[in-house]
Amino acid sequence: MKVWMKRLLCAAAAAAGICALAALSQGAAGGTKQGGEKAEVTAAPVRIGFSETDSSNPWRVAQQTSLINAAADRGFQFLFEEPKERTAQWQLQNIREMLDAGMDYLVVIPASETALGEIIEMVKETGTKLILMECSTWDVDPEDYLFMICTDYYKEGQLCAQILHSRYQGEPVSILEVAGEEGSTVAGQRAAGFRDEILKYPRMKISGQILGSFDRVTAQKSMEEMLAGEPYYYNAIVAYSDEDGLGVLQALKVAGKADGSVPIISINGVQDALKAIIAGEYYATVESSPEVGPLIMQLIGSNEKGYAPAKQIFIPYNIFDRDNVLEQYKNAY
Repeated sequence: MKVWMKRLLCAAAAAAGICALAALSQGAAGGTKQGGEKAEVTAAPVRIGFSETDSSNPWRVAQQTSLINAAADRGFQFLFEEPKERTAQWQLQNIREMLDAGMDYLVVIPASETALGEIIEMVKETGTKLILMECSTWDVDPEDYLFMICTDYYKEGQLCAQILHSRYQGEPVSILEVAGEEGSTVAGQRAAGFRDEILKYPRMKISGQILGSFDRVTAQKSMEEMLAGEPYYYNAIVAYSDEDGLGVLQALKVAGKADGSVPIISINGVQDALKAIIAGEYYATVESSPEVGPLIMQLIGSNEKGYAPAKQIFIPYNIFDRDNVLEQYKNAY
């Protein structure tokens, strides 16, 4: 077993007040008390692996932390390796190593639909129970996974359009679109939802686009370049992540144009976006909560007791705006 595997297994177990490796070597087989009396047999902890190919932004870090902490709270062993590459090839190797280490459950955000097919075949060989995230729009046989955590990214994009329509009440709207990461399923679905929804409102048009790439620095630079050149006319800004929206806001601040007159709407619900709403510099953000750990670990715990979970579980959404930001601030991450 690799050093990083041992370290993560012990760390998760130690946080729950147990020693994972000791449980594996002694607990499952039983021990002997002093004086020759046989010790009580302790069941080995549930072992859970997690694989994804992106840990490059605060939302992903919060998601990982949620899973790690929730596993530790229940005394589960949790195995996760920071992605070395954002490729399907790296993920398949990572999953093979975890399966070889002997996981009871495998939680996966697949790098691609093609990669998911290979993952399913690998998991079938071991009997490990598969839990999927962020692939609810793909054609997956429900028999191939235990349950799927679904976030409706398309709906999140639609909500951004609806918020903007409510703000302008039928007046003309020229929108600066801040594009998310190229090739990202999340960015693609959010953009599709937004673009499809604005077709319902003839006076809402996308007048220009800059690149955000789910990165605050990239979005700021893109906005600065646009402002320094021949800027698009816009009276609204829509970004497909808070990181992009906050980067654009910073560029507007540097240019002395962050007076709140041009509404910025984005998705995720991070505290920095809520702070900007409170300051009157930002209009709204659609919550896309990364706090999935407690739910996943609860469902695994129930499955261990013989209760089969529903096949698809949808994460609820919320909208943070100027009307509720003070009340909801504590719920942001």
